[in-house]
Amino acid sequence: MVRVADGKSVPATHVADVSAVLRGQDRAQHCVALLHNVLLVPSLDANLLSTHQLARQGFITIILRHSTVLVSPSGLVIQAQIDPSTRAAYFLIQPNHFQGSEEVHANTASVSQKSGDGVPDKAIVDPRAELWHRRTGHAGWAKLKKWVELGLLVGKDAPTMASIGHYLKGGRVCDVCVTANQKHAPYPDRAPSRADTPGKLVHCDYMGPFTGHPSFAWILTLVDDCTRKTWAFCLPDRSAETLTATLDAWAQQVEVTISQPVVTMKTDNGKEFVSDELQAWAKERGTTWTWTAPYSSSQNGVAERRNGLLEERMRAMLRGARLPFGFWPYAVQYAA
Repeated sequence: MVRVADGKSVPATHVADVSAVLRGQDRAQHCVALLHNVLLVPSLDANLLSTHQLARQGFITIILRHSTVLVSPSGLVIQAQIDPSTRAAYFLIQPNHFQGSEEVHANTASVSQKSGDGVPDKAIVDPRAELWHRRTGHAGWAKLKKWVELGLLVGKDAPTMASIGHYLKGGRVCDVCVTANQKHAPYPDRAPSRADTPGKLVHCDYMGPFTGHPSFAWILTLVDDCTRKTWAFCLPDRSAETLTATLDAWAQQVEVTISQPVVTMKTDNGKEFVSDELQAWAKERGTTWTWTAPYSSSQNGVAERRNGLLEERMRAMLRGARLPFGFWPYAVQYAA
């Protein structure tokens, strides 16, 4: 069985080695390729040739923007023909010689056809193993084998130990499992670079909303990249006006302390951070602004981790002092 682009499986009736003539745009230029394990699929309307199989024969396929070029092992360059309706590139394949043709039976798990050198060719994989792998929610192959041994999978299309073995020996993998089981690469323990002077880079983020206090609901955290000095400001809202006024007062205080201006601010893409009012303030002060990529809070990891640390300390102090949660503004400012 051969699985085609729409997900259906169509039967292959014969398998053989084929000596094929490949012709491109210039019909006079052609080359001969020996193709192993060619399947005859009567229900297909077109001949399909894998570039991976050509690479095994020493061919080089170069796919450009408006054309495709095939370079033979002898160095002959053949340019593909272009379908005027679909703009798809293709080569004309003409069979030159067949060798070792054998019929493929539908009720067999696989067919091994010996080529001219006596080495068994690759087997045709029984589709029952993959079918039940998908039916069982992409269960692992060890679990699938166990279910077969216990006789839990029944029906005419139920897999056998042999069909699962043929699937695995063929080197096939489930493309869905490969993509679905991908894990996020671990974050590095340390940033690849760090500011060498105070005020050169400041990370900024929000925490909240928090309840229990009549005047405040949000916490604005600022972390200096060089010294890891942290500021925490309790704010009533996340409006651009409140944020701009808070940052203006903070920047004036910091610049007096370190005797140099704040160079760069780094935030996420919150609407208050990209507002015209805030950007006008930064432009007037000569402060540059950088944003993380959308939905990539890890890029602002310095502020995110500091937020988590401040919240842990805040809750611990409130619990230790047996105070109601409404005292959180005082606890977080002390924690910073």
